[in-house]
Amino acid sequence: MPAIHLKVSGKENPALAQQLAKTISHLTSQILNKKPEVTVVTVSFIPDYLWFVNSESLAELKKNSFFLTIKISDSTNLKDDKAKYIEALHRLL
Repeated sequence: MPAIHLKVSGKENPALAQQLAKTISHLTSQILNKKPEVTVVTVSFIPDYLWFVNSESLAELKKNSFFLTIKISDSTNLKDDKAKYIEALHRLL
């Protein structure tokens, strides 16, 4: 069962969270051949004033960011497939 956890800087946005979860689940199915019905995607929003890079908040830096954790069963995908998947997710985010 793939488990994908996405943290996004900014204000909570349920519509955006649903769109991201849907697209991430689709990419997971299309690129990694994982079943959507067992793919878990969580989306959390972290206020930009609580996200720090080198002790400066993203609010101070006037930047946005994301942090993505992906867990899939070991040895179920080729390196090339995983690279394509990560590239597609980076384009999305």
